[in-house]
Amino acid sequence: MKIKVLIAAVLAVAALPLAFAGVAQTATPEMPPKEGKAKPPTGIVSGTVYCADTNLPARNGEIILVPTSGENRGIPRTTATDLNGRFALGKVPEGRYYIAAMLPGYVDLLAQVSAARLVAMSPDDRKEFDAHVTTVVVSAGQPAEVSLRLERGTEIDGTVTYDDGSPAISLQIALKPVTQKPNGAESPEEAMFGFGSFDDRLCSTDDHGRFRVLGVPPGEYLVSVTVPTASADPSRTNGWAQFLASTPMGGLLVYVGGSLRASKAKTIKVTAGGASADADIIIPLSKLHSVQGDVVLKSTGQPPPIAVLQLVYSDTQEPARIAIAPNGHFDLPYVPEESYLLRAIAGPEAVPDMDFGDGEGAGEGFFMTGVRSGPSDSWKQAGAVEIPLLVRGDVEGITIAVPDPPPTKQTTPPQTPDQGATPAPSSK
Repeated sequence: MKIKVLIAAVLAVAALPLAFAGVAQTATPEMPPKEGKAKPPTGIVSGTVYCADTNLPARNGEIILVPTSGENRGIPRTTATDLNGRFALGKVPEGRYYIAAMLPGYVDLLAQVSAARLVAMSPDDRKEFDAHVTTVVVSAGQPAEVSLRLERGTEIDGTVTYDDGSPAISLQIALKPVTQKPNGAESPEEAMFGFGSFDDRLCSTDDHGRFRVLGVPPGEYLVSVTVPTASADPSRTNGWAQFLASTPMGGLLVYVGGSLRASKAKTIKVTAGGASADADIIIPLSKLHSVQGDVVLKSTGQPPPIAVLQLVYSDTQEPARIAIAPNGHFDLPYVPEESYLLRAIAGPEAVPDMDFGDGEGAGEGFFMTGVRSGPSDSWKQAGAVEIPLLVRGDVEGITIAVPDPPPTKQTTPPQTPDQGATPAPSSK
């Protein structure tokens, strides 16, 4: 959940100036009200939610209201049902909305659909989606009454263990529909790194390595566990490198059936009203190795301020790992035995270390722009150098020579007015 917390924190910090500006305008008595800006017309949405399997009210459930168009997007409006299954949402701007109810154990129709995916849907995909989700039209001053029924979903149960038999405790489980990308659309993370977006359904293993994913809709799914790959060597640790190693981008993904990549993973099929599905995962610790080396600049032979690396399987080009190399040195622990391509690209700025506990959030700018920026269609187009890599044991002493990174605005010398006005003479 660290990624979600980080992104939420960055967005919250970015919004603080606007929030304080709004408070200042409304809290100062001397400030005259602005003319010509009437409040947008709003309406009320209310209704009742029932559980289809019991025909009784869905008590203490959550209601979510999401705009169907690109307008008024942002934080969805939510409320809770009372002990009679009733709910009411007031001051809702006019428009058309998707409305759904959420209760543990029941199907959440909006769980796997983010705002970005709604926008990326083709007309046919959107039509099919609209047929399964309730919509409501809000008009000014008029109440809109809705009745919702929650269908009991299937659960996916499993146990995660290491290959020595010990339980894998407090590891993150992801559930991803096999047909997740509508119309071939990809998120920026999928395009750049080859991994899914961060809104996949998640839970964690308990003290016995067990997990339960409740309210799963019918369909076919990939179930995976993220194994953190952070190094405990204090001489080679960096806050951002450690953080990245705990995410699906930098961690080791292990799927049901023991596969380490999605294309060869066993899928779990869930049917409506079916029994719970078993999804056990074994983490092959005994077959993991370390890969170490350095990235240097072709022009000088010296390490760049930072390098970003991607490890992909050589046959399918599926991503296996993302890592950053502060000062050019990289250490990829827990790499499975396989044939890979190792890609590297240099960055122009030094890596700021960070500590989530320092209260200042140092380094957010680096992670949000330094690691995830650049062309999203191909690492090669971004100037990455690629070398073959066969892992059958620990690998050391790798050197990858990469081109100099393009200068940033901060590193480009400022141009004087005279330099800008007078073109350089021709060398013909």
